[in-house]
Amino acid sequence: MKQRKSYFANLKNALMGGLPAPFNFTDGYFFAMYEPGRLMMLIEKRLSESSCTEKDKEVLNKLLASLDEEGNNVLFVGKLKK
Repeated sequence: MKQRKSYFANLKNALMGGLPAPFNFTDGYFFAMYEPGRLMMLIEKRLSESSCTEKDKEVLNKLLASLDEEGNNVLFVGKLKK
């Protein structure tokens, strides 16, 4: 019987203040869609973490200020690094 391996990955979106990156991948890209209220909660959680740098806080506070809880969903699309 051939032995199987499994791996664990904890992805972070470095360009968006270290928010967790979703596991939605296709053709070298990732994508995620968030309701504004949910994204606001994720941002606030990240801002409260001790590992959140000043640079991350700047990016996240700017994003948070641009969100409207009653607005449209937010779509993230990004190219994966090799």
